[in-house]
Amino acid sequence: MHPSLADDGPFRIFRGRRDEPQVTTMTWEITGNHYVTLCLDDEAAVQRLNVLHAGLGGLLEWSSGAGIEDGPGLLRPVVMRAGVPLATGSFVHERIDRWIPQYRADPFPDLSLRVTAFGPGGYDPIVRGAVLLFELENEANIEQTLQVGVEGRWAWSHLHVRSPRALLEPNRIGSGNAEQAGITLEAGPVSSGAAIGLAVEGSEVRYEIGDDTGAYRRFERGDALVVDNGTPVTFRALGTLRLRPGGRARLAVHIGVAPERDGALATAARMVQLGAQRLLRNARLELARLARQSDQVALSELLNRNLTFNYYCAVARGVDDDFIYPLASRSPLHGDTAVVNEREALLWTMPALCETDPQLARELLLRIFELYSDRPGFHARYVDGAVLDPGLSVANLCAYGIAVDQYVSATDDATVLDEPSVQDGLRDIDELLFSRLHPEVYLARGEVLPEGQPADQPYVTWDNVLLWVFIRALDRIWVLPDPPRLQDGANELASTIWSRCTVELDGTNVLACSTDLERDAAIYDDPVGSLRLLPFLEFCDLDDPVWTDTMGLLRSSRYPLWHGERAFPGHASRRDPDHAVFAALCADLLADRGREAQALIQRLQLPGGIACEAYDVDTGEAAYGVHAAPVAGFLGWALTRAMRIRRPMRSAVRRAS
Repeated sequence: MHPSLADDGPFRIFRGRRDEPQVTTMTWEITGNHYVTLCLDDEAAVQRLNVLHAGLGGLLEWSSGAGIEDGPGLLRPVVMRAGVPLATGSFVHERIDRWIPQYRADPFPDLSLRVTAFGPGGYDPIVRGAVLLFELENEANIEQTLQVGVEGRWAWSHLHVRSPRALLEPNRIGSGNAEQAGITLEAGPVSSGAAIGLAVEGSEVRYEIGDDTGAYRRFERGDALVVDNGTPVTFRALGTLRLRPGGRARLAVHIGVAPERDGALATAARMVQLGAQRLLRNARLELARLARQSDQVALSELLNRNLTFNYYCAVARGVDDDFIYPLASRSPLHGDTAVVNEREALLWTMPALCETDPQLARELLLRIFELYSDRPGFHARYVDGAVLDPGLSVANLCAYGIAVDQYVSATDDATVLDEPSVQDGLRDIDELLFSRLHPEVYLARGEVLPEGQPADQPYVTWDNVLLWVFIRALDRIWVLPDPPRLQDGANELASTIWSRCTVELDGTNVLACSTDLERDAAIYDDPVGSLRLLPFLEFCDLDDPVWTDTMGLLRSSRYPLWHGERAFPGHASRRDPDHAVFAALCADLLADRGREAQALIQRLQLPGGIACEAYDVDTGEAAYGVHAAPVAGFLGWALTRAMRIRRPMRSAVRRAS
C-alpha cells in the first residue's frame, strides 16, 4: 500500500481552505448560568447578553452595536449625584471563584465602587436571569446621596448560529405592567421571541427613557416603544443610596429572561424578593461544589476555570422550553455558538460534566439520545437536531456508546441503561455501524475526518479505533435480549487495523490516517481525533513499535504540520497548517507527553484562561475559536486524568510482534 503523494512529499495538505478566522481584540469576561450569558468589557459594561432560543435554533442576543467591537455597551454602570453622572474612572477587576467578575473603581477619592456580575446557580426557573450588584463606600466625612444603577443602549437583536444575523422584527421596549414596574426589552417575533426584564432592588427606584437630545424622562408604567432593529434606544434603571460618613450601601439590578416580557419582568421581580446577597451566596455555593482540589495550584486554577466554563457555556437551557442542549460556546467571540457536534458533546463535554455535575451529565446524555440518535453521526447539527453539515462521521456514531459506558463507569448509575431512548439509540447505531462494514474486511467506512474535512479514503483509522472501543463498550452496556450485530467483533477489528491501516514509509511501518484497502493510504493525523490517544484508549501500549514510530514521524521535521521548533510547539491541521490545534495538547496530557503539555499550556496566552481551538506557534496567543467550550471540557477532564495517573495503562489488545 502506498501513501498518497502531494507537493509536501507523502503528506496530503490543503492550504487556504479555511475561512478567515474571526479576529478580535476584545477581552470580554463571560459569566452567567445555563439560562443567560453576560459578556462584560473592562469597564464593567455588559456588551452583549444572550439566551438560547430552541425554537429559533440559535442564541438570541441583545447588544448596542451591530458588530462584536461596536457600541458603547448594552448595560453600563452609572453613578449620579444630583442627576449628574460621575466619571467612574478606570476599573480593575478580578474573578471570584473563577467565574464571577468583580470590578472596582474610585469615582472620587472619597468614594469607592464595586460592581459584581453573576448568574444565580442551579436549575430553578425562579432565578432565570442574572444580577448586577453595586456596592459603594463613602470615605468622606459628610453624607452622600447618590443615584446608582445601569444606563442602557439597545439597538440590535441578533440570532447567532455559526454567524450572527440581524432579526427582521422590530425591537419592543416596555416600562412594566400593572403588576410590576421595570423595563422590558423584547426581541424577535411576538409569539416566538424572548425578553429581558430589568428590576431594581433598592429604594426610590426610578426607570427612565432617553430621547434624541440625550435627555431622560420618567418611563411611566405601561409606556412602550416599538422601533426598527438597529435603531438605538437609551434608558436607565436607578435606585437611591444614602451613604453616611464611612458608610457602605448596596443596590442591585436584576435581569430576568423569559419567552416574553411579562415572564421576564415577573422573574426579575422574584429575584428582587430573594435578594442579591442570597442569590450571590447560592451562586458561590454552586461554584464551590463544581471545584476540584489539587496541590498543584497553577494547574488546579486552569483545570477549574475550564471545567466551570464548560459547565456553563457548553450547554444551555432553552429560554422557551427549559430543556438542556449542547453547544459549541455561549460566547459570541467563538464564532460557532449554537452548533452541535455529537462527538465533542459526548466525548469532551460529557466526561467534564461527570466530574462537575453527574445529574446534569445524565440529563444531557438522555437529551442527546432523544434529539439526535434517530439520525446520528453527522458532523454538525442545529440544536433541534436538524443537520447543518451532512458529512457522516463513524467517530460521531461510536461516541454514543462510548459516552454511555464512560458515564456509567464515572457515576455508577446503571439505570440510564434502562432508558428506552438509550436502548433504541444503541440498537439503531449498532445496525448502522454494521451496515457500514466492508463486505470482506472488518473495517467501517466513513466520509469525514473528526475536524470535518473529507477523508482521502473511506476507511479512517481513528474511526475504526473508536469502533473497537464502542464494540468493547457494548459488552458492558447492552441490555436488550437480542445480541448486537457487532458482538465479538473487537478482536477481528483490532487485527484488521494493524494489518490494513498501516503503511511502509522509508522502511518503517506507521499507522495511516485512512486507506482505500487497495493501494492508497494517507499519512496524516487529525489533531481533534489524534492517533496519540491509542494507548490511553487501551488499543496499544506506549512502547508499541508501530505506534512509537508513528508518533516519531508525526513529531519530526519530515511532517510539515508539526511545529516542533517554534516557541510554542504543536500540531496543526491541514485545513490551517500555520496554527497549532489546542485539542492535540489535551490529547498529549493523556499520552506520552503529559508534563511537556502541562508546561506548554501554562505558557499559552489564553483569553480569560479558557481553551481555544488553535494557537499561534510563535506568540502563544489564541489564533481562532476563543472560548471553545467543549475543548475547555476536554482540557479540564484531561488535566484531572493527568494529575491522577501514576503509571500508563496497559493495553487491552495483544498482538504478535
